[in-house]
Amino acid sequence: MGRYTGTPPAVAATTLQVPVGSIASVLRSGDAYKAVGESIQRSLYPAMNSAFPRNGSFTAAAGSLAAANVNAVAYGAGVFVAVTGTSSATSKIVGYSSDGINWGIAELPSAKQWQAVAYGAGLFVAIAFTGEVATSPDGVVWTAQTSLTGTGYNTCVFSGTVFVVVGQGTNAASSTNGTAWTARTLPSSNNWVNLAFGAGLFVALNNTGTASATSPDGATWTARTAPSTNGYRGLAFGNGVFVAVTNNGITATSSDGISWTARSLGHTVNNTALAIVFGNGVFICTNGAYGAGGGVLVSYDGISWKQKNLPLASGSGSSITAAGYGAGTFSLFTTSTTSPTACAAAYAENLTDSTYLYLSGTAGQFVRVK
Repeated sequence: MGRYTGTPPAVAATTLQVPVGSIASVLRSGDAYKAVGESIQRSLYPAMNSAFPRNGSFTAAAGSLAAANVNAVAYGAGVFVAVTGTSSATSKIVGYSSDGINWGIAELPSAKQWQAVAYGAGLFVAIAFTGEVATSPDGVVWTAQTSLTGTGYNTCVFSGTVFVVVGQGTNAASSTNGTAWTARTLPSSNNWVNLAFGAGLFVALNNTGTASATSPDGATWTARTAPSTNGYRGLAFGNGVFVAVTNNGITATSSDGISWTARSLGHTVNNTALAIVFGNGVFICTNGAYGAGGGVLVSYDGISWKQKNLPLASGSGSSITAAGYGAGTFSLFTTSTTSPTACAAAYAENLTDSTYLYLSGTAGQFVRVK
């Protein structure tokens, strides 16, 4: 965007609307037109930090999916996808949504306990507990792929170059495209239910003890040790730190996935963690034992946590067991043994990395954009 240096009639300083994420406005100040567009980071301008503080706002809207037992949520290509099913109530149902509130229903190739889903390399990849694999470019049309070796698979993560899935015993597998998989071996026999990628490493935790494992590529794994706990229920990476949560209020953080520091959620009622997800500079820990409709805890560093409510109807379930993030929205699902399953689409504002546009001219203004 250029600058007009002529002398139009003087006008009061005004700003046109600046669309989110766009440079599309001009400041009229005195007799000069100035282009808008210099991005200024909060950390570089302490005065801006004081003048325009973030308030850590949290908002949520309720929705529902006409299916029971949502196990995992993923986001990609502008779509949320949720997979369903249990060992006793297998399911073909997969949900898809552009906003995390209004959900459509599609079908997976077979009725299974679809335990995990991830997006990468242009595909959603769904993994069943018993090793079946299905892929989809849009979350609607699904294709069965060759099953994994073994059974007991729990979770799947895409690093940017490779999909990795871990499960019970020493079962693991990796794939660069989501269709052709190579069996891998974890360093000890455990129920590996937690997996995350960050700082150049895949990190896996079990749900019964201190066993941990790391891998740079999902192929070769090294045994590690996490702080003592009754059971890790969730693991996420963000803001340069891994955060693990448990079912008894204990948490742990690590900057490298190898050395861990034991911590606590710090809430006596809302301390039964069931999952954790990171997005927009914020960790959200989902939980049980928080009354009708459920609730979440929010943290910006994985250490200090704040309690937030969700707008879910009484009786919709108090445990939020599945969570995903995409395009500024957290998608959170309650437990349900009947259709529909209650969910919430939440926005949690971070505290540290907001961006502003500088509007030059004699009026000198800052406009906040997300």
